[in-house]
Amino acid sequence: MKENMNSLINEETLRAIFNNAVDGMIVINNRGIIQTINNSVSNMFQFSNEEMIGKNISMLMPEPDHSKHDGYLKKHNETGEKKIIGIGREVIGKRKDGTTFPFFLSICDVETENGEKLFAGVIHDISILKKAQNDLEDYSKILEKNNLDLENHVGVRTAQLSIAIKEFESSNLLLGQQINETKKANIELLKSQQMLTIIAQNYPNGIISVFNKNLVCEFIEGLELKKLRLKKEDFIGKTIAETFDKEVSKIHTHYFNKTVNGENTMYELMINNNNYLFYTTPIKDDYDLIDRIVVVCLNISLVKEAEEKTRHALDKANELSELKSRFISMASHEFRTPLSTILSSLNLMVKYKELNEHVKFASHGVKIKTSIINLTEILEYFLSVEKLDSGHFKIEPTTFDLVDFINTNIDEVVNDLKDKQRIVLQLSLKKIMINHDKKIIRTIWQNLITNAIKYSPENGEIIIHLQANDDRFILSVIDNGIGIPENEQKHLFERFYRANNAANIQGTGIGLNIIKKYVELLGGNITFTSKLNEGTTFTINLPLVLNSITN
Repeated sequence: MKENMNSLINEETLRAIFNNAVDGMIVINNRGIIQTINNSVSNMFQFSNEEMIGKNISMLMPEPDHSKHDGYLKKHNETGEKKIIGIGREVIGKRKDGTTFPFFLSICDVETENGEKLFAGVIHDISILKKAQNDLEDYSKILEKNNLDLENHVGVRTAQLSIAIKEFESSNLLLGQQINETKKANIELLKSQQMLTIIAQNYPNGIISVFNKNLVCEFIEGLELKKLRLKKEDFIGKTIAETFDKEVSKIHTHYFNKTVNGENTMYELMINNNNYLFYTTPIKDDYDLIDRIVVVCLNISLVKEAEEKTRHALDKANELSELKSRFISMASHEFRTPLSTILSSLNLMVKYKELNEHVKFASHGVKIKTSIINLTEILEYFLSVEKLDSGHFKIEPTTFDLVDFINTNIDEVVNDLKDKQRIVLQLSLKKIMINHDKKIIRTIWQNLITNAIKYSPENGEIIIHLQANDDRFILSVIDNGIGIPENEQKHLFERFYRANNAANIQGTGIGLNIIKKYVELLGGNITFTSKLNEGTTFTINLPLVLNSITN
């Protein structure tokens, strides 16, 4: 018996590991009755030990798990099927006051030497992550006190031996009973040590270790050792400096020394692309002096991943909310102008019809047509944004002559030119056959040429430069307009963004954002150069995807 006890870590250390673990640890039998818990469980659920030990574990569960738990356990005992054992999962617990909280639960099944089947659960409160520190029960003092009482009792009985044989026999019998009780206590102590060792060995998603005040490892267990491909022999009897690399050793040493001085600590480290949370707790000896520390390491990668996803979703929601507000504001402004023009022109057309002023009547008809075209273009932009964002945009390529395409579309924008504005074509080839989605190319072209006209002054010159090589073509639109302020150029392709010097010029702020996505979708790129009050040059570079190039 003594040899077996020496082979295990002493009860004080194991009990310290069990009770000082930041995570809740709870052990139940195969009928769901709570056998033992640590202090973290009491703190989490607000029940005392007496209120929980001997009670059914379902008392800590809200509905429907409260009613269904015994059925789950019965099915496991009958079939041996392990649906949640060995697999961590997030569940909901119920405190004494009826409130609930989320925690991460990991369960393992263990079997003691006498064949009794137990279930050990580790509870990680993911709503607060608070530290648990509890008083350790001093079993060695209790054992010493029992031994002292026994020695005193034997002394009394021995002194009374000379008085009477009957008293001697009675004393001898009582002594035998005390010895049997002590043996039973030792057996229970050994079972308790075994159970705590098993729990430490099966500690899920983490590692439990004990270091002395010289930072030499005395004990280490946990399932995470296997994941990290580490062996206990690499740690036991070695210092931190002998076990870890220089940088990690420096971090551990800093926090371990704090704990040796009586401070509980908590810190994070990245190991093998996993996030680990470390808790350290001091252990005191019989003289109330710190001689060891307990270190609990927990893999929190899943929690970190969930936090990151939540943060990303929140950022996305905030971005969408901001875009929605900007969209409503912009749409209200952009729709109001052409609609007001249409309404005003309709009223005037009625008046001019009555006065038989056909020229003025016709001019307002042109204004209405232009306003309707503007509204249609705005709606097309919004539909394009929705299709691009949803990924439902379909490319429909066709073969056509890019030179002929540009000449035709220039004729369509001539009426939009300001007084004495002119367009100059600089073409390196007479024909450039390309294979592209004609609608997309038209949208890109119209946005660039329309912007050049809109932001250039009267008497301005707009240059269209087109060249091609064996596999790509380059189209540049050059104007001598208002330009883009240098400090705002980095925002130019952002959705709904408009430069300050263009605030009084009609526009949606989404055209450049859309054509940039179009150009990239077609395997090209768009660049620009601009100088305030001198002009801007936009250049797109796209693959030809063509049949031939001829002069």
